[in-house]
Amino acid sequence: MATQDDLKREVARAAVRFVPQGQVIGVGTGSTADFFIDELGAIQDRIVGAVPSSERSAQRLAAQGNLPTLTFTPCAFASSSVRPTHATSGSV
Repeated sequence: MATQDDLKREVARAAVRFVPQGQVIGVGTGSTADFFIDELGAIQDRIVGAVPSSERSAQRLAAQGNLPTLTFTPCAFASSSVRPTHATSGSV
């Protein structure tokens, strides 16, 4: 029988298939989000970057290598904007 972590890992694998190419995505926090972040590492060349909801998720994203981690920064001239928190080769 599958463990709870096995099921969460399967959910993450299924969810990553729905990540649109060339987009910035938001990433939550928690054990299921951890598995999702791990799966993002395999498709990091398909996305522009990820905006973590916590420092925990930011650290896990950073551990994926060249996956750009972005922060959400409200802007006075626009309803929203994102900016890189670190630059990596080939990133935005």
